[in-house]
Amino acid sequence: MKKSFFCFFCLIFVFLNFNAFSQSDKNITLEEKINELVLEIDKTEESAKKIKLYEQLAVCQEFAGLYQEASKSYIACSKIVSNQTEKDSFVLKASRCFLSCGDAEKTDALLTSIASTARVGENAPLLKLYAAWSWLAKCSTFEETHEPTVILNSYLKMDSMKSVKKEILFTLWYITLEEKYITTLQNEFPNSLECAMAQGKVDLSPLPFWYFSPRREVSIKSETKIDPTTEKIEEKPDEKLSLPETKVETKDEPKKEEKLNQEKIYTYQLGFFSSKENAQRLVDRVAEKNIQAQIKEEVRPSGNTYFAVIVKSKDSEIGTIIKNNGFECYPVFE
Repeated sequence: MKKSFFCFFCLIFVFLNFNAFSQSDKNITLEEKINELVLEIDKTEESAKKIKLYEQLAVCQEFAGLYQEASKSYIACSKIVSNQTEKDSFVLKASRCFLSCGDAEKTDALLTSIASTARVGENAPLLKLYAAWSWLAKCSTFEETHEPTVILNSYLKMDSMKSVKKEILFTLWYITLEEKYITTLQNEFPNSLECAMAQGKVDLSPLPFWYFSPRREVSIKSETKIDPTTEKIEEKPDEKLSLPETKVETKDEPKKEEKLNQEKIYTYQLGFFSSKENAQRLVDRVAEKNIQAQIKEEVRPSGNTYFAVIVKSKDSEIGTIIKNNGFECYPVFE
């Protein structure tokens, strides 16, 4: 099965600087808030207020995992605002949403549409970063990530990309597993979310990008430090990866189509933890909603052990049931 990037750094960006809920909204569900905003937008004429409502709606939709809908809401904002920088900013958010739902083509189309106006100025770092992420989204093997990772490495030396340097470092560490990137994160951004995630101190958000992306299969220890003042970053030659053996179907084995037609099991992941106790707490919370979850242990090449909370069910609507009970999740294809 081809691996791809689906959701990327929306897990970090979405809610850091924007609160879609007022104090009076605390007792309503996310779905109710979304419906409320849609109705309010329909009866609002004032442009400034409409922009704010659309942005609130987009944030709620993104949080709910409704990435295509969120993208449309951000694009609606871009069509109302007159300032070009603000227009481009909303288009960038829309492209992030399309990337989150695995649509690299629409992501590229949006990024291309603002390339001439956003290539300089405050939106330029995100434009370049999202373009690199979209490229990575189309990679199906670790070897294919070579060119975009070379470009990301070049960005580390650019003053104009300093605002997204920690995101670049985390991306490069996650893809290559080279320790020089996590070392730089620790030295330059010790209190960042990216550093905490790389160290396993903070649990990764349950979004598909982090689990489906092509990665190096072995951890690379390197004493090479990243020096942004140098002309070139010294890179070790890529190591050949061992490919899994191709299994030949025999007459005694059921064909793939027949297997798919057998009773299907739907698997969803709800969380990914560095602490088994935290994973168990989520399992207990889910159980209170009459949903049976289990813990799956995973040892990464770095030696760190993580604990995924998953739900397996024969019910094709299980994903919707989980979300309706207030838990974020994404499908896992085994």
